[in-house]
Amino acid sequence: MSFIFASVLACALVGLFSGLMGNFLVVRRMSLMGDVLGHAILPGIVAGFVASGFRQEAWTLFLGALASGLLAGFVFEAFAGRLRIKADAAMAIVLTGFFGFGTIGLALLPRLGSGTHAGLDRFLMGEAAAISREDVILVLGLLSFSIATIVLFFKEMRMTCFDPDFAQVAGLRPAVFSLLLSLLVSATVVVSVQATGVVLASALLIIPAATASLLSKSFRGRLVWGSFFGGLAGATGAVVSAQVDRLATGPSIILSAIFYLGLILLVAPRNGWLSRSVERRRARLRHEEEDLLKLIYMQEERQGANTLVSTSAIKSQWLTGVPRFEKILERCRRLGWTLVSPEGVLRLSAEGRRKALQVVRNHRIWELYLVRKLDFALDHVHEDAEEVEHILTPEIVRRIEESLGSPLLDPHGRAIPSVADLKKFEVPGY
Repeated sequence: MSFIFASVLACALVGLFSGLMGNFLVVRRMSLMGDVLGHAILPGIVAGFVASGFRQEAWTLFLGALASGLLAGFVFEAFAGRLRIKADAAMAIVLTGFFGFGTIGLALLPRLGSGTHAGLDRFLMGEAAAISREDVILVLGLLSFSIATIVLFFKEMRMTCFDPDFAQVAGLRPAVFSLLLSLLVSATVVVSVQATGVVLASALLIIPAATASLLSKSFRGRLVWGSFFGGLAGATGAVVSAQVDRLATGPSIILSAIFYLGLILLVAPRNGWLSRSVERRRARLRHEEEDLLKLIYMQEERQGANTLVSTSAIKSQWLTGVPRFEKILERCRRLGWTLVSPEGVLRLSAEGRRKALQVVRNHRIWELYLVRKLDFALDHVHEDAEEVEHILTPEIVRRIEESLGSPLLDPHGRAIPSVADLKKFEVPGY
């Protein structure tokens, strides 16, 4: 039990570490850099194994892998900076070159005296069962160091990621903090390889960070959520891998991360599919309610102030069918915007009339704007105004009205409701 607990704890810490640092890569638009470093550390792992006398000592393997990762970072900077090779091409060169050296090193180990790979090939796909107590201590120490570094230099590291030019002008020496970030990311990749494997190390950096971006707009919030989902994916993948025979840890952790990403894509309060579906439904209802109020107002306008508007007259102008009309009419009645007599006579309440005037005002001012400012033909403005009338804010309408010289009539010669007309029907509490 304690052995399984140690593996789960190690994978959870690795996931938390990766989810934390992955946000910096996503912000810098260098998501593939994690993949480069994940493959580039393989030669260092082999070198550390040889240097330790063909024994798997945690610190020796870590230092070898870290040195290889940092070397890969410097080579990438040289290619992309001094040699002016495009970043994606430089990443591809570094990834394939270092990984090629690593696989050759694995193949040559038997000839160097080890007689076998000694289990180093598990670094390709990850194996939680191979994580030792020393590995857990190593990950915990590096995680604590990374969190302390981020807390101490959060402003500088954030500015370096978002706007390195401004950071340079502000005297923050972005090159130093960029190197510090590279060091932390390299360390993250190194410690995650034993759990996820070389092939999938970058996925644990990026997927939790992408999940966090769906839940928070602030960078601090993304760091917290990325760490949470990274740790959760690591623990889940380790448990699944331990329970299913011959199931590699790396794919289990990554599939767990993808599962949580899919879950958040479904239920996220701001960007989730469900919330967007609900918002679209609400917007459609609001548009239809406003359309009904506008139809009643315009029917009154055509018939004259002293005539009654019948339900049948409005129903004949409704385009989405009688059942939908009845539903929207009932909603407007329950909201107190329309009054319906037993004889089928429709009237607008004070609040209903104010809403109708606002929609009509938006529609007619937008039509006039299209004709005067954008040279639209008079017979081409109605459909566009039908869509825009629902999303124009009072402030935007006021600015458009001022740019047009506070007109009184729309392009068709109909009166444009004024702000004073709206204020006549303002109802306290709405």
